[in-house]
Amino acid sequence: MDTNELYNLIGQNIKKFRKSIGETQEQFAKKNGLSRGFISQLESLKVNTGISLETLFNISKNYNVDITIFFETNN
Repeated sequence: MDTNELYNLIGQNIKKFRKSIGETQEQFAKKNGLSRGFISQLESLKVNTGISLETLFNISKNYNVDITIFFETNN
């Protein structure tokens, strides 16, 4: 798996998670101190937007979930 594939995987897992908790991109972004535009780019397969481990850790902490859910390949 290359870097772009990893970013796409993380972005799609964030999108699945966000939808599973019933939040809009705006709500999710606000709760995590991010912009809606960043979330939109992260979730888009057309844009390979990176995300820091610190940001992923903060998201997982804010929702009390294990950070590894964002790296799962079969969910």
